Amino acid sequence: MAKVLIVEDSASQAQILSQLVAEAGHEPFICGDLSKGIAQVIKPMKPDLVLLDLVLLDESGRQVADGFQLCREIKRVTENKTAV
Repeated sequence: MAKVLIVEDSASQAQILSQLVAEAGHEPFICGDLSKGIAQVIKPMKPDLVLLDLVLLDESGRQVADGFQLCREIKRVTENKTAV
């Protein structure tokens, strides 16, 4: 069973992805808060896979994170050991 971190700004889409991951026999985790940075989420959890939204928006529609930048950070923090 793989640990799958879901980074998605839409709660409904995150829930759908979580259900799909669970139905596939894996353990889903939804990342609801990136205020401390992705490294603070990744390091203690050590997920096997990250499902990452490329454009993360806040409630008012402003971009709060760039998925490409987060991907680079995940790869750096995990030394390329976590699939994204």
